[in-house]
Amino acid sequence: MSSEERTDGNSPALGDPRIEGIVARFHARTRYRIEAVLGEGGMGIVFKAADPELKRSVALKVIKEGSAEQTLRFIREAQAQARIAHDSICKVYEVGEVEGYRFIAMQYIAGWTLCDARDRLTLEQKIAVMQRVADALHEAHRLGLIHRDIKPGNIMVEQIEGGAWRPYLLDFGVLRDMEGPTVTRTGITVGTPQYMAPEQILGQVHKLDRRTDVYGLGATFYELLSGRPPFQGETSTDLLLKALNDDPAQLRRIEPSTPPDIDHIIMKCIEKEPQRRYESARALSEDLGRYVGGDPVLARGTTTWRYRTVKKIRKHKLVAIPVAAALIIIIAMLALGVRMQFQARKRELLARQLGQNLEGIASIMRGAYMMPPHDIRAEKRIVRERIGGIEEAMKAAGRSGAGVGNFAMGRAYRFLEENERARGYLQAAWDSGYREPEVAYELGLVMGHLYQQELEDVRGITDRVVRDRRLQESQNRFRAPAIEFLRMGKQASSLPIEYGEALISYYERRYDEAIGKAQAAASGDLWRYEEYQLEGRILQSRATEEGQQGRLDAASQSYEQAERAYKSALEIVRSHPGLYVDICSLHWNRLNTLSTGRRGGDAPFEEARRWAEAGTRIDPDNAGIHQLAANIHWLWGDDRLARGQDPVPQLEKAVEMAERVIELEPGRASAYESLGDTYEIWGAYKSFTGHPAGELMEKSIRNYQKAIRVRPTESVYMSLGSACSDYSGDAFEGWLADPTDFFRLGIDSEKKAHEINQKWGTPVNGLAKLYRLAARYEHLCGRDPRTLIHDAIEAAAATVTDGQDSVGYYQIAVASRVETEYCLATGRATEVPYRTACENFEKALALAPDELFSHTELARTHVIRAAALLERGQDPGGVIREATRLLDRAVVLNPRYADAYFLMSESQQAIAAYDLQRGLAPSASLKRAIEASRKGLEINRQGAPGRITSATAWLLQARAAIVQDRPIEKALAEARSLLEPECASPPMNSLFRLKMGESFVIEGMSLVRAGRSPEAAFTKAAEFLNKALEPNPNDAQIYGQQAMMALQRAEYDHRAHAERGPSDLVLQGLAACEKALGIHPDYPEVLAVRGALYNLRAESADTLDERREATRKARESLDRAATLNRNLGRLYRWSYLKISAP
Repeated sequence: MSSEERTDGNSPALGDPRIEGIVARFHARTRYRIEAVLGEGGMGIVFKAADPELKRSVALKVIKEGSAEQTLRFIREAQAQARIAHDSICKVYEVGEVEGYRFIAMQYIAGWTLCDARDRLTLEQKIAVMQRVADALHEAHRLGLIHRDIKPGNIMVEQIEGGAWRPYLLDFGVLRDMEGPTVTRTGITVGTPQYMAPEQILGQVHKLDRRTDVYGLGATFYELLSGRPPFQGETSTDLLLKALNDDPAQLRRIEPSTPPDIDHIIMKCIEKEPQRRYESARALSEDLGRYVGGDPVLARGTTTWRYRTVKKIRKHKLVAIPVAAALIIIIAMLALGVRMQFQARKRELLARQLGQNLEGIASIMRGAYMMPPHDIRAEKRIVRERIGGIEEAMKAAGRSGAGVGNFAMGRAYRFLEENERARGYLQAAWDSGYREPEVAYELGLVMGHLYQQELEDVRGITDRVVRDRRLQESQNRFRAPAIEFLRMGKQASSLPIEYGEALISYYERRYDEAIGKAQAAASGDLWRYEEYQLEGRILQSRATEEGQQGRLDAASQSYEQAERAYKSALEIVRSHPGLYVDICSLHWNRLNTLSTGRRGGDAPFEEARRWAEAGTRIDPDNAGIHQLAANIHWLWGDDRLARGQDPVPQLEKAVEMAERVIELEPGRASAYESLGDTYEIWGAYKSFTGHPAGELMEKSIRNYQKAIRVRPTESVYMSLGSACSDYSGDAFEGWLADPTDFFRLGIDSEKKAHEINQKWGTPVNGLAKLYRLAARYEHLCGRDPRTLIHDAIEAAAATVTDGQDSVGYYQIAVASRVETEYCLATGRATEVPYRTACENFEKALALAPDELFSHTELARTHVIRAAALLERGQDPGGVIREATRLLDRAVVLNPRYADAYFLMSESQQAIAAYDLQRGLAPSASLKRAIEASRKGLEINRQGAPGRITSATAWLLQARAAIVQDRPIEKALAEARSLLEPECASPPMNSLFRLKMGESFVIEGMSLVRAGRSPEAAFTKAAEFLNKALEPNPNDAQIYGQQAMMALQRAEYDHRAHAERGPSDLVLQGLAACEKALGIHPDYPEVLAVRGALYNLRAESADTLDERREATRKARESLDRAATLNRNLGRLYRWSYLKISAP
């Protein structure tokens, strides 16, 4: 079972259709019960399964369909492993076949690959592990088997009783039997390049023997100690050439702490010539045994007299081979003893002096903490002065004082809760050889504190996939060494032994056991606060996990218990800043876990703010408290925005706090990320309320970019992409001239986030949003957006495979809505994209019933569908009723969301337009449309879409007034006031100019109806319509308005001057019709206008043939128009009467 097969990040789930069939077969035909997919490799899939008969877990390796050669290799792997009797070889229990699927049932190892466990092992443990692997490999060699793929990923380790580590050698799938034929074809290179011996790289199969595996062991050992293989290259070819021609870097240059003997042993293993390596794995194991036993190792060579002598002296203290050498050694040892005694005395004096200093520092800080709440910076300044004294004493002592001095410095900084600095000094003490239990314990404490600080960032991540990855990184970096150091040093603690045991249980996530031990520790001393603080942290961690699992009631109870524990600690140490950090963290995590509707309004945020302010008064220079205050305030602002309230005071405070963090710790990525979040929320509020948000969004983007330079995580790249998509949306509000650069930056950022963490769906949905916004921008500029729409849908579809991602369904739906809009504008069928949009909106709402935008965007989709029905003369009432239901719910969710009111207006405009088509008075629906627009404008008066929607309502009012012979001046004045001034966005300006041109067309129509000259109005209309074509030359509506204007002017001209021939106006109108129909071939009203224009041409024709031809074209266009929209027969009845006349 190879490590790739256990750890592949793209492993399928049990619900994967490819997997379900295999699982069903195994459950039906074998005793095994498959529980999980461990991974998937090149040859097979590995499952964790239960064997109920033998009551044990097993690993089932199931081969995929493959060639006969692959099947044979699979069988040989099982046969080979089964032949080797060694407890460090993964055991094979059974080989079988189920309906064509061959499988191996083997030992399940609950551990880590060697590469994953590297940071968990001490040097001694690493040596012991490699010696044991060598022994296991020797057993395989003894049976005539060569592994050929020894590497860290094919060795797993498992911790057994007593803390020792047992290794297991895996994956004998590419072995070679020295006594039988090779499984792979001659000359084919099999193995992993970084660990392959030169003869293996060259494909010299006949030269492969046990020394080939010795090379793999050496390369693995090299990486285990140094963190990198012996050779690296940009390409596989480069890597192989280096392995063949170059010498590896000396291990001690990369990892200076490597013992010289171990360096020689490893370099002997990876000699290029097989004869210069160890003859066997057993020889390697024996040489490692010599090192452990203190004897000379063979890797040094047998002729190095000085080396062997020194080794003997080290092992036996006094060895007198020749008498002279013995005398020299005795004299040297005496001199060395005197010197060592002097240095020991010097260290003892220094340790006593530094110990007294540390006691003083501890007393100062404990006294400061126990005083009533006050600014503790004065006490911290005194402590820093004392730390300066420790540093001076350490320098004066020279090298002999380095270990104890670094230990004292580290412990002093831990008292100040400056854990990163403390860790540096303590690690230096440990690395210098000062490895006393108290050093281990202090290292365990600071590693644990750093782990808890990392958890603060991790807990704020709401996405489970990102959170789990970051949590694993934190565990490897801090938790594992913390546990190891605490175990080594817990007997040396000044705290109760239960405290150290509680810490270990806590870090291992055995929360109930940890709480019990913390409480036991607290019961022994009424003046100790640390145990209460630890109990609070344990309960808080448990609460956060419960909340992330959706167990909100249990989480609430755990948070309350944690807060009580923290307050118990505060009763003892009322000025301890760390406790205020913990309580602020608790409030932040509790609020961040809950959705807006469950947070309870402003009250819980107010309480969190009070704790943060109290903490900053006690320690104004504490970056952690300021960071939490920033997070609490921007989340508060976001919550108020979602509830339709003003978030600006909270966002201003968030900026103040985050900037203070940067002042204190300029390299803190989370502060820049908080600023990015804050400015992004602030920009959204500005945009929602009708104000340009460009400056705020640019600040957001810049701060995310700064965070990336400090710590380039997937979450920050995703946030940067989100900010770019939000800012590019300003193009549709009319405030951003060209969003292209932000589309590009956003797309690159979301792709980078996905590259870092390919399991995370949020960046993919962000990518879908950016593609969709870019598609809509292309459409508004008159270009075909369908490729981008397809990209958006394809990206979002990848996130909904488990049926649980509401955002993925939402993105598919909105992209399909954009496609519906494009199809309507270009005369294509809208039914399929409309239906796709509706289905996916419904899926999103089923998963997130209170999501505001799903309500409004589904309503917008119904409004677009209503426009398509209107174009064909069909009743839009059904879809408008559904849109109204959704919008009524939207204003309950957020009564200050202007778009909901503008969509209400558009819905009522559709009803009014249908009434006008049928010759009915639409006064009630128009009144509702104008009133809804008014409500929207009260919230957002400057945004382009709302102004256009509101102006359109007034233009519809003017059209109704013409039919009813009522004045139109007020309606037109209202519409024009909304359309001025123009905005910064060219495609939105095209719509402004179209509507302004339409207002003058309507004015001209009114004048024609009254028998007055329309020339001034039509001249203005022509000016605006021509300008509308500049940003978008492919809008059929603009040409349709030009055609309508030409028809009205031609009719007026024809009435006034009946004796004239064919007017140029008729020709201009027909040209406009052809352009409109070239974009939208079945545009019903343009077809009717074209028919009316041909009627005018027929009336003024010079010959009978010309008249007949014009009449034929008029009839053809009018019939087509009436077929598409039966209501046009009434609206253009005078034209139909003309073509019916003889």
